[in-house]
Amino acid sequence: MDVAEWLGLQGTHNPTRWYLPVTEDVMTGGRFLFGGCGLAAAVCAMERVCDRPLVWATAQYLSFAHVGDVVDLDVTVAVAGRNTAQARAVGHVGDREILTVNAALAPVTSTSPGSGRRCRRCRRRTSARRVRRGSAWSVRS
Repeated sequence: MDVAEWLGLQGTHNPTRWYLPVTEDVMTGGRFLFGGCGLAAAVCAMERVCDRPLVWATAQYLSFAHVGDVVDLDVTVAVAGRNTAQARAVGHVGDREILTVNAALAPVTSTSPGSGRRCRRCRRRTSARRVRRGSAWSVRS
């Protein structure tokens, strides 16, 4: 079972819109959506829209989604480049905004955390030395 299935996250006819029913499986003791489940649902939606894995994400929680509510997640891909994509997911119940998640996503073969790979430019920078020439610093490989 993948994360989206466990959460109950569902796609719609619109490839950038997803929905998450708030059930007892994803609620806190206060009977509202557990924040980590909202973040996970937004990340899953963005990964599927961008077809890239997550590098990092941050969330702002603005309101509560109670058991029985359905959170609509709208994904906007702000930038999709060769090495990274930046996306935003806004979760809302009706007109009430619940959470906003901003994220960076990268290709599977990138330098994302845990991949154990480093780009050539990063290796060059770490092997470079700073050299003082007169009153200015320069970088020498």
